[in-house]
Amino acid sequence: MMTKKTFDQAAMLDLEQRVGYEVWLLEAVYKLMEQELFPAFPDGVIYPLGIADPKFIVHGSVNINLADWRPGFLEAGAPLVFTTTFKLLDMMLEWVLEQNGIAPTYRFQQKIQKFQERLTYPDFLETRPWLTRSLIALYEKLEPLRGTIIHSRHFESADGSLRVSSSKRGVVGPEIEISAGSLRTFALLCVGVLRFVQGAWSVDEHRENLLRQSLDELAELHGMPLLGQKQPYRTTVRVYSADATPLSVDIRKVRKDIEVRYPQHACVFDVRVLRVHDGDVVDAFLFPWAVLDELPALKDANQYRVEVPKDIVAEHYRSN
Repeated sequence: MMTKKTFDQAAMLDLEQRVGYEVWLLEAVYKLMEQELFPAFPDGVIYPLGIADPKFIVHGSVNINLADWRPGFLEAGAPLVFTTTFKLLDMMLEWVLEQNGIAPTYRFQQKIQKFQERLTYPDFLETRPWLTRSLIALYEKLEPLRGTIIHSRHFESADGSLRVSSSKRGVVGPEIEISAGSLRTFALLCVGVLRFVQGAWSVDEHRENLLRQSLDELAELHGMPLLGQKQPYRTTVRVYSADATPLSVDIRKVRKDIEVRYPQHACVFDVRVLRVHDGDVVDAFLFPWAVLDELPALKDANQYRVEVPKDIVAEHYRSN
């Protein structure tokens, strides 16, 4: 057995080199870029000056490109997308085994058995056993389907979906349908895990909620218990305040107002405080979700000072 390694910079470079093609393909066909997946919208909850009840504003985005090649590719390319995503997952897990001193093997069952042992994982996975267990379960359940697509013809593809049966050892199992949406979720999950492991994408509560949601959407494929993740929702709350300090926001009230508005969502929000003096917005502070519980006791708000936004509305801070 080889000597156990650590998940250092050299190991991360090795991982990047292993998965370069697969990540490129999946990011291209699904536009799985950080700025595409986690867009920044204008402030969605507004507390006008002197008004206790917030205004809720719904934002969205539409991306239309009549010359886009992706829809046509995805309608016909479901088998390729599935096998590419599975290969990405396979190479990530194989990399984990090798970092634990386990010699590489081309036999899937041998690799699956090794994951029953106590292994060391990169920090992102080590601290999230629910994610690690689900990835291994996906790997085990989908490996026979990958074998069918590569070696047999017991599958059909139409309109971006995939219907495939295990055909291991010549025994054809029940047909499993993987919708176009589930296929995208599978790809998004694997690319996302890779980027979080590498540290290329930052992780926070909202993005972790999105990962948990992805696993719940894939529950029929991995067979693990549902995590019960509510629909993730992220916004920025804008508070117009005449107080001299930006730290006087009633965070408990803001939480309650948002929970009442979005009871079926897991809400994460930042707070933008716009300080009003003599009828004008004179200062702005943006407090991230991670520090909101500490807000009243923060010693230095200046580190959260930002530019006054250009989309301020006079009726939100000026009385008629």
